[in-house]
Amino acid sequence: GMVDEVKAGQHAAIGRNGTGSSYWFSGEIDDVAIWRRALLHSEVLHLFTSGTNGIPLQKNVMEIRTTGMEFTPNPTNLQFDVQVAHALLTADDLILQSSTNVAGPYINEDTSPAQDMGNNQYLFSWPVDNSTSKFFRVMNP
Repeated sequence: GMVDEVKAGQHAAIGRNGTGSSYWFSGEIDDVAIWRRALLHSEVLHLFTSGTNGIPLQKNVMEIRTTGMEFTPNPTNLQFDVQVAHALLTADDLILQSSTNVAGPYINEDTSPAQDMGNNQYLFSWPVDNSTSKFFRVMNP
């Protein structure tokens, strides 16, 4: 799989081996987070131990199965699209959040709403700002 930055023209895979082989992850993924760099062991541990501090991430749980995800970095925007298997989901059900700290707090990025691309596929676009490192997550508020 990927062990370094995703460069222009490359694709990252979540839930399968990046070589395109048939080694698929057999289970469910609860949270997906994307960073611009590899996290240090201490950062992963801090994220794991901090959890949500007992605060639910959403009011009503809507089970969303991610069936595909693609990240496309370019000089001006980080774009990623999420494809889900949920017939009732709309672009209003997804929101991009960011934080300058891996453990939060996260804020809603209202200027980057989900774009409905059809066929249960949603696109987020975030302007690249090299002055501040940010951590992102997509939520069902």
